[in-house]
Amino acid sequence: MQSTAGHRARFTGGMLVALVGVPAVLAGYLTAAGLLRLLPADMWWQSLGATDLADPRQLLYRHAFLPRLAISLLAGAALGLTGTLLQQVLRNPLAEPTTIGTNAGATVALTIATLYAPWLLEQGREWVALAGGALSTLAVLALAQGRSFSPVAIIISGLVVSLTCSSASALLMAATASIPRNCSSGRAVR
Repeated sequence: MQSTAGHRARFTGGMLVALVGVPAVLAGYLTAAGLLRLLPADMWWQSLGATDLADPRQLLYRHAFLPRLAISLLAGAALGLTGTLLQQVLRNPLAEPTTIGTNAGATVALTIATLYAPWLLEQGREWVALAGGALSTLAVLALAQGRSFSPVAIIISGLVVSLTCSSASALLMAATASIPRNCSSGRAVR
């Protein structure tokens, strides 16, 4: 019996390495291929240290490709960390923004702002989406509070809030789709 458990643990560990390692190797290969297509490998360090301003390939490498690469790595690491923290804080391995209603809250907030308060979007959509996501997450936590924040209560509350927000967003878009709008001001024509 113990050998079966050991075999299962080894199999799971090998699968985990494959599931993480294969996409990482593929992403590294595709990144290197993109870099090589943009700039030969022998010019990478030269254009990083002393960029030739007359060579557009070096400018693209230093001022477009490398910052995007750095931001993508940082954003991926931050998203992974926040997902892990969310699961640990809620003691729920199924917790993610879609199962606890955060995505749907952000979507309905953006829908409302787009249809009825477009001036809120002038400073960026991020703040509107952040407020909507925070409100929907607080609603989920308020609904799950009666059950001592059990994992099942959080998931069910999240699904209820998510379905409600998604339905509200679809209803708002359908209700305003038939109203003719003035293209210059965005206001309804009467």
